[in-house]
Amino acid sequence: MKIPTVVSIRRDPFGRGNVIRVSVVPSDRKACAWCGGSPGRFTYGWLDDDKTRPTLDNRSFCGMDCRLSYYTR
Repeated sequence: MKIPTVVSIRRDPFGRGNVIRVSVVPSDRKACAWCGGSPGRFTYGWLDDDKTRPTLDNRSFCGMDCRLSYYTR
């Protein structure tokens, strides 16, 4: 069993939290929610400074560019 890795992508000091990226286990990967061509290797979320559990997106994306495009359409 492979444990997903969590990486902090960006710090928001005014929002007091971090944008995080969680890798999706290869057996659970589906198509990217935006482009649909690549496997969705990552899901993104938000981790507040005062919380221990992150708020994760329920979609998977192949990269941060597809995630930004999805939410700014």
